[in-house]
Amino acid sequence: TLLAGGVKPPAPSPRYVRADALRLPFADRSFDLVICRVILMSLPVRAALRELARVVAGGGRLYLHLTGPGFYLEDFARGRRKGSVFALLNGSLLSFLSIQMKVGGLWNNFETVRRVRTILKREGLSVSEIEPGPLRWKLPVNVKLLVRRA
Repeated sequence: TLLAGGVKPPAPSPRYVRADALRLPFADRSFDLVICRVILMSLPVRAALRELARVVAGGGRLYLHLTGPGFYLEDFARGRRKGSVFALLNGSLLSFLSIQMKVGGLWNNFETVRRVRTILKREGLSVSEIEPGPLRWKLPVNVKLLVRRA
C-alpha cells in the first residue's frame, strides 16, 4: 500500500509485552505466527503448549525450539551436575510417565518431538516440519519444529 505521492507508510513498531507464559494476555487465535525459543524447557510443558496453541490463528504457525536430552548431557559433562541430573530425570518422567516435577521453583526438563506432537494434536495443530539439531552421545541437543493450525 502506498500513501499519496507514492510514499510507503511506515512499518508498525513492535509492541513488547511482559506476561506469564501460562496466561498470555491475548485473545484466542490472535496471531499468525508464534515463536517459542528455549523457554519451554523451564515450564510445565503441557500447560505451556496449550497456551501457545490457544493464541495461534487459523492457518497460523507456531515455531518451537525444543531442548533435547543431549543438551543436559553436555551440561553434565561441563560440570553443571545438579541441574542437569534433575532435568534429565524430569524429562524422562515426562516422556515415559507424563509426570513433571517442580523442585525449588524449577520445572527443567527436555522435550521429545513425539510428546510435543501428541499434545499439539489435541489442540488442533500439526507438526509440518522438523529440523533436527546437533547430537551429543547420539541424543538431540535441540530440535526445531514448525507447527500449523489448519
